[in-house]
Amino acid sequence: MYSVIIPTLLKSDKLEILLNIFERSDKVKEIILINNALKSVKDKYNISKLHEVIPAQNLFVNPSWNLGVSLASEENLIIANDDIIIEDSLIDYISTIDLKKIGIIGPSKESLQKSDLKKRLSMCYLMDIGFGTLMFMAKKNYHTIPENIKIWSGDNYLFSQQNNRNYVVSGFFIDTEMHTTSSSKEFDVIKQQDWANFGKVAGRYKYYKKYKYEYHIKKIINIFFK
Repeated sequence: MYSVIIPTLLKSDKLEILLNIFERSDKVKEIILINNALKSVKDKYNISKLHEVIPAQNLFVNPSWNLGVSLASEENLIIANDDIIIEDSLIDYISTIDLKKIGIIGPSKESLQKSDLKKRLSMCYLMDIGFGTLMFMAKKNYHTIPENIKIWSGDNYLFSQQNNRNYVVSGFFIDTEMHTTSSSKEFDVIKQQDWANFGKVAGRYKYYKKYKYEYHIKKIINIFFK
């Protein structure tokens, strides 16, 4: 079973659709909505699994993830943006995988387009665009994100801290505009600070260094046997 964690400022039209997708999944135990808009929506949505958390002030994305994980009751997590719509069958597909034995699963960049790729998992050595829009992981593999990284680079941090291989999933369309809220100019300074602060994180290359030889060997194989 999964605990779902979604931070929101209630600026996405897709949020209600996404909540209902998780509501009807028998693989989801609870939906933890970190409501940084600070105005309750619990009565607006008829979602029995919804656990709405309203902090004293806007926590921003990454501290909201940290808070959501600390409240999660289940061993497996889904961390989702509020501006995506996913296929119900994606949750069922991932639920067949033992997340404790791998790092993080995120969507392939092709999943953000209407591609007809075969449903599969592929090892991921470098984080690509869209990975952080929807992440599946075991709670034990979550690493608390430093407090000075607030909006951007939280997914980079989590990706970089994994001991086991990360994966991308293909063959499931994820409908998203990306950065519905964070693209607002009011957050530009914080995002720049986030990227600079992530650059100072010790061990930010840990994952790549661990698997870099495997990564380059696979690249060579792909070149010659494509």
